[in-house]
Amino acid sequence: MTIEQANEYFSSLPEGFASAEELRAALTADVQKVQFVGVAGTAGKTAAAGLLAAILREATFHTGFYRAGCEPLSARIAIGGVSVDPVLLCQAAEALNAAKPLPREAAELAAAARCFGAAGCKLAVVELPDAGLASALPNMPVCAVTAIGPDGVSRSVERLAALAAGVMRKDAVCVTAPEQPKAVLSELVVAAAKAECELVVPDAEDITFLEAEKFTSKVDYGGYTAPLAFLGRHAAGNAAVAVELALALWRKGFEIPDEAILAGL
Repeated sequence: MTIEQANEYFSSLPEGFASAEELRAALTADVQKVQFVGVAGTAGKTAAAGLLAAILREATFHTGFYRAGCEPLSARIAIGGVSVDPVLLCQAAEALNAAKPLPREAAELAAAARCFGAAGCKLAVVELPDAGLASALPNMPVCAVTAIGPDGVSRSVERLAALAAGVMRKDAVCVTAPEQPKAVLSELVVAAAKAECELVVPDAEDITFLEAEKFTSKVDYGGYTAPLAFLGRHAAGNAAVAVELALALWRKGFEIPDEAILAGL
């Protein structure tokens, strides 16, 4: 199978639901050695996950990164900051093609996880459009729920928050976006208590815009300064989530110096 055929295979898979058990069965033994950070929510997942992956690379961790989207899958999986080795992705595609078919989101996540395991990644940051798949990932000490808002499918924000809370794990730390709607935050607090997961909410008062010109913006969050790719508080909130994720990983025993956080941002 060529990389073009692998990309075509994943893009041709149907949408649909896969259970955590089905995804778990598609993972290889070396995936068990990877520590995952799952990022769920309705807005800001890619930005927050990408910022954290950059921080981890600056901290010299061999880091995997997967984001959802419409581009070919080979462009959405990175290891060490560069696109995944085509050989690894082709091997994952061939193995998944020979097994029971999975819906596209689950198959993509399984392929990314297999690539991270095969490449010997210590940490991997993965965007989770379906937060329910998080329970299939073997090790997830830290996770995130980014901003929750209307998704165009007529679901209430409470329902969306409950779905995103599926990323939570027992004894993990879950970081959520600052300034969530009250109904969303209430749902996440209840879900965290049930999951026995610590919930961290960045303080919006710690976000300070240092400069704002027509096409640029710079924000400070608790002493960590970052230039923002997009203007506004939503982008600043994504930066705050990335900082809190890095600090949560530090509390879990991963050596992430302040210099790495600043450089990654």
